[in-house]
Amino acid sequence: LSPENLLNHVITNPNEPISNVFHLAEKNIEIPGKGPGYRAERDAVEKSLFPEIAGHEVRPDERPVYGALNIGQDAIGGATLAYGDASIVLKPEVAKRSTYIADDTFYSPRVEVNDKRLEMFYLAVDNSSQISQELRTALLTENSQERKDFKHWIKTIGARPDCRISNFKNVPSSIAKYFKSPEDEGFFKGIFTEYFVNKEATRKIVSSYDNLESLIVNLDDIDGNALARASQAKKMAAILVSL
Repeated sequence: LSPENLLNHVITNPNEPISNVFHLAEKNIEIPGKGPGYRAERDAVEKSLFPEIAGHEVRPDERPVYGALNIGQDAIGGATLAYGDASIVLKPEVAKRSTYIADDTFYSPRVEVNDKRLEMFYLAVDNSSQISQELRTALLTENSQERKDFKHWIKTIGARPDCRISNFKNVPSSIAKYFKSPEDEGFFKGIFTEYFVNKEATRKIVSSYDNLESLIVNLDDIDGNALARASQAKKMAAILVSL
């Protein structure tokens, strides 16, 4: 996290739990880029990863606080890009009540595309008050260019093996032109996530402390190599200590 957040929200409030984005919204604290549309998308992603929190309105205390496991033993932590130059060393017992995933949680859910999910998505768009009338009309008109583009886009990418939500980061331009703000895109992607994420496949990529080895098969080359280097460095340190 940033040194400013470390000072203002952690050090100066040592007895306060670390807030997630839903806690902040509950306190009417708005973070740029983390408005209602972002939270709708975040809500859908978290429900796909943790199905036990589905079925009711968001309860901030149920929602996770995210961090990056520092497998590379970097001096300023494991998530330096855009997150800040300060890191926190957590108590060992926190590891045993945490869940782990081999990718950025927000982009890791596995996606399944089929005609049934597509029809359910169209129905949800039709019934959504958060999607503009113009976009609803464009997507729901049978032979519109927007509907053709969307269907081709989603089916082409969805056919990839081990497809995940990150593969759908950029929607077709014929659809994106209807997003007047990042909030519009967030609401759209929230519905997209709800209806195209395969929750069973997604749940399988989440690990607990007791089966961390299950993450290895999902590591990309960069994280896999970092883990191997960290492991080797630890072994060498142990050898030197024994000598």
